[in-house]
Amino acid sequence: MVDGVVLNETLRNQARPLVIEDAIEEVRVMTSNISAEYGRFAGGVANAITRSGGNVFSGSFRTTFNNDSWRALTPYEQEHSLAPADTVVPTYEATGGGPVLRDKLWFFTAVRFETQKAAQTTRYTNLAYEEEERDRRFEGKATWLVAKGQTIRAAYSGRNLRQPSVASAVIMDLASLSERREADRLVSLNYSGVLSSGFFVEGQYSRRQYRIRGVGSRFTDVVRGTLILDRSRDSARWNSPTFCAVCGPDGSETIEARDNFDAVVKGSYYWSTRTRGAHHVVFGADVFEDSRQNDNWQSGSGYRLVVNNTLIRDNGTSLYPVIQSGTTPTQAAATYLQWNPIFTSSAGSRLRTYSGFVNDSWTAGPHWSFNLGVRWDHTDAKDQARTPVSDAQAWSPRVSATWDPTATGAWTLHGGFSRYSMGVASAIADLGSGAGRNSSFRYVYMGPSINLDASAAQPVSTSDALTTVFDWFLANGGTNRPLRDAPTYAGVNRVVGSDLSTPSAYDFTVGFGRRLGTRGSMRLDGIFREFRDFYAEQKDLTTGRVTDPRGQLYDLGLIVNTNEMKRGYKALQAQVQYAPRTSITVGGNYTLSRARGNFEGEFEASGPAVSEALLYPEYVRESWAYPTGLLAIDERHNLRLWLSYGMAVAAARADVSVLQQLTSGAPQSPDAPIVVTGFLPNPGYVTPPVIGTYFFGGRGVDTTDAAASTDLSLNVSAPILRDRLRVFARFVLGNIFNQAVVTRPDDTVLTAVLDPALALFNPFTQSPVEGVHYRLGPTYGQALSADGWQRPRWFAFSAGFRF
Repeated sequence: MVDGVVLNETLRNQARPLVIEDAIEEVRVMTSNISAEYGRFAGGVANAITRSGGNVFSGSFRTTFNNDSWRALTPYEQEHSLAPADTVVPTYEATGGGPVLRDKLWFFTAVRFETQKAAQTTRYTNLAYEEEERDRRFEGKATWLVAKGQTIRAAYSGRNLRQPSVASAVIMDLASLSERREADRLVSLNYSGVLSSGFFVEGQYSRRQYRIRGVGSRFTDVVRGTLILDRSRDSARWNSPTFCAVCGPDGSETIEARDNFDAVVKGSYYWSTRTRGAHHVVFGADVFEDSRQNDNWQSGSGYRLVVNNTLIRDNGTSLYPVIQSGTTPTQAAATYLQWNPIFTSSAGSRLRTYSGFVNDSWTAGPHWSFNLGVRWDHTDAKDQARTPVSDAQAWSPRVSATWDPTATGAWTLHGGFSRYSMGVASAIADLGSGAGRNSSFRYVYMGPSINLDASAAQPVSTSDALTTVFDWFLANGGTNRPLRDAPTYAGVNRVVGSDLSTPSAYDFTVGFGRRLGTRGSMRLDGIFREFRDFYAEQKDLTTGRVTDPRGQLYDLGLIVNTNEMKRGYKALQAQVQYAPRTSITVGGNYTLSRARGNFEGEFEASGPAVSEALLYPEYVRESWAYPTGLLAIDERHNLRLWLSYGMAVAAARADVSVLQQLTSGAPQSPDAPIVVTGFLPNPGYVTPPVIGTYFFGGRGVDTTDAAASTDLSLNVSAPILRDRLRVFARFVLGNIFNQAVVTRPDDTVLTAVLDPALALFNPFTQSPVEGVHYRLGPTYGQALSADGWQRPRWFAFSAGFRF
């Protein structure tokens, strides 16, 4: 949030970067025992409060200089003789504010211009390219004192981003790069009024618009517009960009809109009595709506070709698809075509939440204080076909207590319980939509095999291979051919259940705080969080069947909530800060945590996830399809220690800071697709599954190495022009000892689905044997690019002035 306005976008529920750093007055972060006035989240709340103008003109200007070559090389770059981009890229930030009418009307503005350039490489082929990002941000705010105690604030901010060469996933060639352009606009209007000495009211309306364009292939023919995925390399992509940039009406540019609006009214009442203590009661109502309008084309041609392997020649500049012909329409190990049509254009979703809340911060006396609140959220959601998908409600109690045994603040003990209910995301609401969402139909290729001889002097070119594949496909029934496995027919064989609700988290906290004399403080908290009401696709013998417009019969899947999935988080958090002298401050944060379960629940790249545990349940086993173990978010140890020393010389000042960081490695789960059909009798499905996911050894059984880093910064400032202007400079040297560990390793595991040399096994009766039924990929555990390593030693500096 920024100034109480929601920044999160609707697809992945991630905040948009609209804030200009030098315009921030303060940042408030809440992770537990959060007031009931905040909702639609399951983790925490961060609110950036931006500056406003006053009766004195003030402002700042800062330039930050970065250069990709001002860093050490990662081991990957050293091994492959890769050099970073040697270009100085400045970031300009300027702020300014002051009176328009003294004591009546004030303004504040800020801008930020940044162009970043960094050297990148493709995966597996090590082709170098320059990744550029041109970021332009701007904001303006006006504050009007209408009358005594009556204030109106209006704010407008925006961001324009252009990335000339961006990869939408793991890519193997430069033809997979595309341009991405983004535009954000945020406008808000806020009224606050003091109606009496104890009663305060506030109303706020905001609207955010977010547009994405230019992403994907600019070719729609099958040779240049078909995306190729290499199954032997964890589905790395090549030949054409992901998505389609020119699949709008009549071949126009594809544009995606992700917007929201929010209207909030609330009152604050201060009430104090001799016998009942002091109360600060906040109550109000909120109407929030997310929306998305997008025809989500997955490739330029509408097809993807999933091949068995890729021949890499000429130092990665020449790629040739290895295409293994199938012998049956459902053969799992054969190359297959995936058709992703969109049958109906999006009409735009409307994901609305109506909320009411009341929260009482009660100081009962010198020893006790309480926070008592409750929030009610009613979801009224419609997908991009304007079909209702959720009409649910949730109550979220928030209760906490703090005890001060000495009534002096020297010691405090606290505990609390809260429920946090999330809002519905477009990624889930649209799963059953027939508008804007692509379907997935897969067809085994049964024409002539291509490039099976890895030592061939002249392999068949990609153009000729694709021509052969599509000539065979179209001559043998095309999209009317028998399907490889169960398809996803948007709006037909998967729908959202009528009683779908939103996931929630139950949060328990307990802890204590201690004041360390007049020079410091410490705090220790225990956090226990359990997540509930996960999303899952249920497809079994009770969900029924459905036919498409051509009369084809399918098994029907329902998007539902389930508590068969488990996801829990436990943590012990310690914080300490102490100033032995006025010029020295030391401190640290340490978190000991554990995240365990059988379902991740969400991913950074795709947002909320849908469990497949209820999908054809006869063909999965919990022990290998969704075992319980350490989740990817598990971070056992997280330590931050810092020391800051400040020194004044006349009117000038210098501050030196050292930060030591230590983070445990992340859990890794060796999993891969396996064949699940043919081992059990079909209990009555139209199209039983062919492929399932198998966890070899369990979830989270491998772990990356712990990463440590020591950072050093120097800040200097001095007044000039009789102290009316202050100049400053900041120098930062990160990871000064150049410590290096692999943070994003390759996790490819090969099975008979990916490597015909491996043997099939019956997952219902057999335990797989490594080397016989599966094996780790040749680069398992290794970094496949420079950004797979910890950031090496780096340097940056900035300079500017304030007035």
